[in-house]
Amino acid sequence: TSSTTNDDHCTSTDQFLRAVISEPSTLHVPSNKPNSNQRLTPIKNEFHDFRINSFSSPCTCHYCHNVLIGIIRQGFFCERCEVICHPDCVEKVQIPCEPSNKRRKLKQIPKTGGIRKGWNQYQILFFQTKLLFYDLSNNTNIAKSEPSLIIDLSNDTFHVCPITPEDAIHAKKKDISNIFKISVEKLSSPKQMENIYVLTNNELEKNQYISMLSDLSMKLNTRIKNGLIQCGTFTTKEIFDISLEKITGAHILDPNRFLIFGEEGLYLLDVFDNKPTRLYKKIIHHLSLISDNQLLVMLSGKERMIRIKPLKCLLTQSEPSWNGKILETKNATLFAVNSTSLTLCVAIKNRLLLFKIHSNYRPYPYTLIHDLSTTQIITYLEISILKINNSEEEILWYGYSSTFMAQPIDQQCPSFTLIRDTDPTLQIFRKLPIDILRVVPVTNSSSNNELLLVYSKLGIYVNYSTGMRTRHRELLWTALPISTSYFDPYLLVYTKISIDIYDISLGIWLQSLPLSNTYPLTSDGTISLSYDPELVKNHATLIYIAQKNWSKRTLNISERSSGSLISEPTNFIHLEHLGRDEGLKILLRSAHNKQDDKVISTIGTHLVNSLDSSGSFTRTNSYRSRSNTPITLHDTAVRSSDLLKVSVNTNTTHAATEHISNRL
Repeated sequence: TSSTTNDDHCTSTDQFLRAVISEPSTLHVPSNKPNSNQRLTPIKNEFHDFRINSFSSPCTCHYCHNVLIGIIRQGFFCERCEVICHPDCVEKVQIPCEPSNKRRKLKQIPKTGGIRKGWNQYQILFFQTKLLFYDLSNNTNIAKSEPSLIIDLSNDTFHVCPITPEDAIHAKKKDISNIFKISVEKLSSPKQMENIYVLTNNELEKNQYISMLSDLSMKLNTRIKNGLIQCGTFTTKEIFDISLEKITGAHILDPNRFLIFGEEGLYLLDVFDNKPTRLYKKIIHHLSLISDNQLLVMLSGKERMIRIKPLKCLLTQSEPSWNGKILETKNATLFAVNSTSLTLCVAIKNRLLLFKIHSNYRPYPYTLIHDLSTTQIITYLEISILKINNSEEEILWYGYSSTFMAQPIDQQCPSFTLIRDTDPTLQIFRKLPIDILRVVPVTNSSSNNELLLVYSKLGIYVNYSTGMRTRHRELLWTALPISTSYFDPYLLVYTKISIDIYDISLGIWLQSLPLSNTYPLTSDGTISLSYDPELVKNHATLIYIAQKNWSKRTLNISERSSGSLISEPTNFIHLEHLGRDEGLKILLRSAHNKQDDKVISTIGTHLVNSLDSSGSFTRTNSYRSRSNTPITLHDTAVRSSDLLKVSVNTNTTHAATEHISNRL
């Protein structure tokens, strides 16, 4: 069931600040170990009648004061006293049932487009090492249960400070003393920071926030260095912007080269040169490399057919001995391939075709080994190796709305669902229409058969053999995922506002990268494509995501610094903000004054040169007025600093004109 929270469910600003200064909330590894064979005992509390609940607006846990994250089933709700808490905090709540008197206070964040567009009301809530900003405006396009902004305080570049008038030139003067700025790194190379301006109710409250957030960040970083807190160490670097349209994927060949593909075909790129070399012209929907990067498996063309091509032939633009088409796969929708076993599975609507690819060409380079039918159109397909009873098995994972299926490839047995009727707590996932994203085997689990089922609204842990839950804990997303990628043991969840990184072995949310509208191009997310408004200039940007101090670098992305402005002014002081068209008026006035200056200078020169030895004037016809000469204006970008220079030069010009006039 779903319920809508009211003001009583949200923490006040004072409570938030007290929680920050008292002791930072830490990331605890769940104490319950995965259970593979027995049904889990339901979570209970002796004081409260808790029920799992879905909330449509942000609320906080009564026990730990952290915000509840997730799209559905975010936490537990006491039906008697309306106390709310995390699933992990249910057994820790010891207070008796009584009404709560919590109130929330709001802060303001600039609207899209900056301070000059005005301010929106936000609620700032805290979750472990992160600040979550919830938009409380009347915008119907915003999901009230999802944050509009996430700031990770564990980021070692986190900084909070008051602003100066130069920071917010569009802000009202009376508001400047009440605004503080939060800065966090968006890109490590070239260095780029994201700045968030927060308008508080008064200067005292602003100073409280600055003090508390600075203190919290310092404590968190101390605990991280001492190994007391688990946090992510992922960093982002810009590769370069890319002008190709509708890129759908990428694949790394070596530390200096990678492939990208999409509607415009297949291209080879070098990390030191952003000029793509076209290798293949037809549209490519999906691509994988097998046999030590020697063979390409592509879903391409308008007929959506699987093609197998040697990479060497594409690089040398030579023709292979076989055209590479697998004719049986026409109108394919998805495919998955195991690069080790060379097992290829192709989905054609509600059919699954399994092939064995031969690295050494026989009469045919592939063999059909299975033909399966499903009840619905397949939306997910993947092949992986699962360790079962100390032996490794190759499993085909596939599925459609609300349903994950498994098919052992080397065994002659039917497919089976990964959620069984034996666990009543999982029945909602069989009935609820919910998109499926992927299956992830949990490698560092005490249960060899544990899987993470990743849905569009949450993730749950189940046992491969029994189909029952292995953990009470569910992974909850901050917003609806755009896409996901996996880099053992890290699950990267891409949303419209950030990239959230989870450690699936520990079952915790580790880190949040402040990149919005970003998509993975590789299966592990190493290369991603970002449409973040603060990064995109003319084209989308290719982003490299990796862990700090990671010895194995998949790409040689050099450290770069942001280019400095050309002719940047020195001793610059902001005197006055120029309104619309005022800069152009100053330029025109300056250009006109310069022309007058030249005329007067010419007159003075001729007058002086016309004096004879006796000091009297002689007639001269060499002077010709240029006051009517047309002025040519070039369409160039002008900075505010340049306009100030122009205004200074204008004053100098008037002074020089007056001096010459006095001489005359």
